[in-house]
Amino acid sequence: MNWSLVPVFVLVAWSLAVGQLPFESTGGIVLWLFGGGAQLEGDTPDARAELRVEAAGPALSLALAAGAGGIGAFSGGPPPRS
Repeated sequence: MNWSLVPVFVLVAWSLAVGQLPFESTGGIVLWLFGGGAQLEGDTPDARAELRVEAAGPALSLALAAGAGGIGAFSGGPPPRS
């Protein structure tokens, strides 16, 4: 894998996330050992927007798992033991 693609992937993911979130600003991001959360400055405008915000985390986790599984499947698996 070419590691120079990682910043490109991060920037693309960031711009997609910014376009999907229904609000403009967060008060900050809190990171913990087993996850984290965004501190929103205001309420979401409606229930549909709140559902999109709540579904974003699990959707990203599934997308990352699928991407890692795809890389593993197409890379031929682990190297053989000698």
